[in-house]
Amino acid sequence: MQLLRYSLWFIAILACLTGAMDILVGATAQANIGIALSKDQLLDPVLNSQIHFLGAIWFGYGLLLIYGLQDLGQRASLVAGALGFLILGGIGRLIAIAQSGVPESTAGIGFIIFALVVELLLAPVQVIALRRISSSQGE
Repeated sequence: MQLLRYSLWFIAILACLTGAMDILVGATAQANIGIALSKDQLLDPVLNSQIHFLGAIWFGYGLLLIYGLQDLGQRASLVAGALGFLILGGIGRLIAIAQSGVPESTAGIGFIIFALVVELLLAPVQVIALRRISSSQGE
């Protein structure tokens, strides 16, 4: 149970920190993870609008996990459902790879691999563990 909690806190804090960074900095922060755009392209208003918006959603996702962690026994189903969306995001990332390929930069490849491990390996294991908690408590 402790390992599950720690891994959920990891995702929650990661979402809050990176979401806040996207809200505050926008697309230019993406340069740190290997995005292959020029400085002018990073200042595109539509791209920045999307990054700021999605950063707020990601930040809120982290807050939702933190809320769930406050009473994991009672909120296991909520957290498992939220993780389902993270898994769905990982599937979306795989579709993006199929359509656009993998990044050329080492940072970009590292980011994609890290994200996929969290989204498609860690999150499903967490969902299984949370389902066990829910079923043991009669939810």
